[in-house]
Amino acid sequence: MNKNVRKQKADLSKSSSTQLRPDLLSSVMANFLVFAVLIFCYWLINNNEALYNAIVQEDEIIEWSTAWAFLLASFGSVFGFILGNKKFKKFQWFYLGLSIFCFLVFMEEISWGQRLFGYLPPNYFLENNFQQEFTAHNVINDSFRMISVKVVILGYGVILPLLMQFPASRRFLNYMGVVVPPYELIPSFFAVFYIYQIYPWDFTGEVIELMLGMCFLFTVLFRLWDFKLEIKKSKRYWQLISVLGVALLSVGLSAGTVRVNNYKNNSPIKRDACYKELQAIEKDFANRAKELGRSPFKNYFHHRLYTVVKNNDFNWIYKGQFANLTKEGLNQDRADYFIDPWNMAYWLLYKYDKATGRKRIVAYSFGPNRKRDSDHWTLKGDDIGIILWDTGLKYPYISENEIVPKSY
Repeated sequence: MNKNVRKQKADLSKSSSTQLRPDLLSSVMANFLVFAVLIFCYWLINNNEALYNAIVQEDEIIEWSTAWAFLLASFGSVFGFILGNKKFKKFQWFYLGLSIFCFLVFMEEISWGQRLFGYLPPNYFLENNFQQEFTAHNVINDSFRMISVKVVILGYGVILPLLMQFPASRRFLNYMGVVVPPYELIPSFFAVFYIYQIYPWDFTGEVIELMLGMCFLFTVLFRLWDFKLEIKKSKRYWQLISVLGVALLSVGLSAGTVRVNNYKNNSPIKRDACYKELQAIEKDFANRAKELGRSPFKNYFHHRLYTVVKNNDFNWIYKGQFANLTKEGLNQDRADYFIDPWNMAYWLLYKYDKATGRKRIVAYSFGPNRKRDSDHWTLKGDDIGIILWDTGLKYPYISENEIVPKSY
């Protein structure tokens, strides 16, 4: 047995955090995969923005890839916790904390199953969470949330790996049992931090969440290799295979989830209720426009209806036809917070096309699958909507999803 292996055994007897260096090819591949997400999204923005806008929506490939990356990282951390306790007879608190953290991120990504099971979240979240979903991170102050995320990215992914290069701090971190990312992943963590700092395009947050999820997944994967006292050169290719394997597993699981996750909650009763509620919403805004002699909207937007009502002080709508549907059985919470029959928010879109001069106002629901399928100008998939105003409406107008009021 050579001196290096004896030294590793001595270190491992004291701590589970002694790090074996990732294979060069494996670490390059891990960084490449993280950067590939950024490069691919940048290419889409410049060449196929419609596809980019589609894949970054809720319950699409980007969000589910993020969710699965964090869940796999959580599972890996649990394995590290069990293996470390057994091997070193020492409570692996950091692995336990890391597994809980990654699992909480996973649950936040899927809104704690709200869109999966279609339950109505507590009123506190309907009122204080601008997404009207059961997620804690969206009710936290924006500045505090952004600072916290930056601290996690920069502190855990960049500063700690650098501190591990100094003997004194390395001994302390090893003694404390901290699971530190290998310094080979610093480029990826720093890229996530930098992109989050400059926020170059819409939905940047969705992109960096996936990149960060991959960083945590690769961190756990490489750290699990530390339980090996020695990795023979002939077996180093297993590191590369494992890096590619977990990445493909995450993408494969997310693609499968998106494909099968169509909910099939296409109840005729709920669809009829949705049409009726949208017609009531249209009448409320039409009546208000008649009272004012103009449109009640002053700016272009694309928000949840509840957000539009609150931002513009449209309290008059609570005395309108939509609110009166409670007398016909509409749930009071759904009426107060403008929630559709599938317990998702109603949306309002006011769009202007500078090239054609077209203006369009549409109220719509995500429909049975509880996710947006549409673009700014056409309702697609199973989304259901009603036109409030559209200067580009052409006759004859045929649409499976949109309701055209008789006034047209």
